[in-house]
Amino acid sequence: MPKPTIEQEIKLTLDYDISPADTLCAAKCDWIYPWMLEHCPAAWQKTGKVEVTVVLIDMGGVWETAEALPAISELGLVAPADNCALWTLSAKYSDLQREIVVVDPGTVWTGERGHPCMAFLRGGHGDRSADLGGGVARGWDRSVRVLALKNMM
Repeated sequence: MPKPTIEQEIKLTLDYDISPADTLCAAKCDWIYPWMLEHCPAAWQKTGKVEVTVVLIDMGGVWETAEALPAISELGLVAPADNCALWTLSAKYSDLQREIVVVDPGTVWTGERGHPCMAFLRGGHGDRSADLGGGVARGWDRSVRVLALKNMM
């Protein structure tokens, strides 16, 4: 198993009074997988604004999805309960998204074809995108960062 380390910590305010679809649109990605917008929940399970510290974890090598949640716990962090942190991170730190791929292992979607998927952000020099990946059952390479949370208030 790779040795996970905390790479970066970012303070964010998550606004649960904005709908999931509107939060995703506010990320202002150049491309958003249209099926995600159509299948977002109608509302978050929380309301109000929540201060969090988003943590990006470098898993230290090629890693399997099943290794992400235990690594989050071992680092004293929690997995996000929804994609609000991921999409808010994209909106507030768009340049970061151009440098690395960030996956949210705490939220598993049932994808368009009925298979489990996780939301992730990726980008390049010219664009940014929000997508779902079938990486629930497979591994990820070292370029992908795992999103976790600490200091939830």
